[in-house]
Amino acid sequence: MYPWQAVYDEAVLETDPAQMRSRIEAANRAIELRQREFMRGASEMPEERQAMESALGGLAMLKQERLNGDSRNGNHNDARSQQGLQMD
Repeated sequence: MYPWQAVYDEAVLETDPAQMRSRIEAANRAIELRQREFMRGASEMPEERQAMESALGGLAMLKQERLNGDSRNGNHNDARSQQGLQMD
């Protein structure tokens, strides 16, 4: 397991919308910290670099789908529901 992986797993497995944003941000910070360690000369493993790139992409998708997507869909559905109530 990589040093940042536990924090990443917590973000991916989080189901509470109130906690999700902070979990995603914590995972991003942990991965970015590890990337900085590589830049400062820590021994780099190609497999870990690839895993970090994949994880960052996954976190971006997670943020888009669960945070941004949910709020947009929720607002859209609320507006539709209100329109339906007004027409009755």
